Amino acid sequence: MNKLCDEGLMLSEHTGLLAVYGIKTLVCFLGLFLLVYVYIYQNPTKSFHINSQIIFQFHCCFVVAGIVGTSLSDGFDLMRFTVVKAIRAANPQFEDCLVPPMSPYVGVALKSIKVFGNNGVVYTTTALAIERIVSSLQLESYEQKNSILGWTLSAISLMASGVLVAIRVGLADYSKDLSITSFTAAATGFSMRLQYSCAAVEVLTAFLLFVLLGLNIRRLKRRERIVNSLAYKAQIRENVSATALAFPLAFLHFVVYLPTGVVMPTWALSKTDLSERMQAVAMSDFMPLYFAFFPLVLWWRNRAKKVNIANLFVNNLIRTGDTKGEKDGLETAKYFEILNKMLK
Repeated sequence: MNKLCDEGLMLSEHTGLLAVYGIKTLVCFLGLFLLVYVYIYQNPTKSFHINSQIIFQFHCCFVVAGIVGTSLSDGFDLMRFTVVKAIRAANPQFEDCLVPPMSPYVGVALKSIKVFGNNGVVYTTTALAIERIVSSLQLESYEQKNSILGWTLSAISLMASGVLVAIRVGLADYSKDLSITSFTAAATGFSMRLQYSCAAVEVLTAFLLFVLLGLNIRRLKRRERIVNSLAYKAQIRENVSATALAFPLAFLHFVVYLPTGVVMPTWALSKTDLSERMQAVAMSDFMPLYFAFFPLVLWWRNRAKKVNIANLFVNNLIRTGDTKGEKDGLETAKYFEILNKMLK
């Protein structure tokens, strides 16, 4: 008990650690507020295929889980190292243990929510890339597809995240209290090594979506596209629109998660003491940055789409002062102008 109390006191005096906890908690609250606002008032995926919408909704749910888990786990430690410490310092009977250890069940539970959300974000991003590959291969018929693919990929992401968290929970040691929120020393090694595989998945996902975006834009610009069916043309446009949102999100997550997936396990596994390991984990966790920028990317892509629609509308307005003959001529010209743009 005295050792855990001493570790807790030492951690509470680590100014950098407290600052990181505070910043991450505030960023999570900001990200949650922005996400709720953007999702309710803009709904940027409503024009996408039902499969994309389902996967994206699961992605948002995992983001919320990651936000809640980070706020609870890091915020709980922040409260213990500041508020609880101050309260106990004012009471002489607690002077031997200003920062009390926590139950391993509490630490593992809080950490599980965070990791479940973070892993789910990785896997649903990959699921979205797979769904876009299928839509790009089945241009003539994908519009008529049902929602089975979306539900299947989302369920796989959900199960993968759940199973990997369950393995961590099963490996955890519940015989000793903790000085900081963690999966305990027994499961931390497995958890850190798994970060490398998630980093590899991130690289692959970002690359696939980049290739898909370029491929569909190239298809959209082909002049021989005039001989293709309307379903083919519509699906290409939907692919470009959906991938134009998915790729920036995947790239953002790649930029944020790659340092986490590489630096965190390398730094943490170099430490033998659990408290030092968890300090390394806390200091190298950049995922809250994704939580903050995620809704901003949604807002940016939705605004870009609205601007394009508004420009198309303005460019094709008919002046009210024109005579009937002039209006008929303008309407005909505008009709063929729009048709020409569609067939390019």
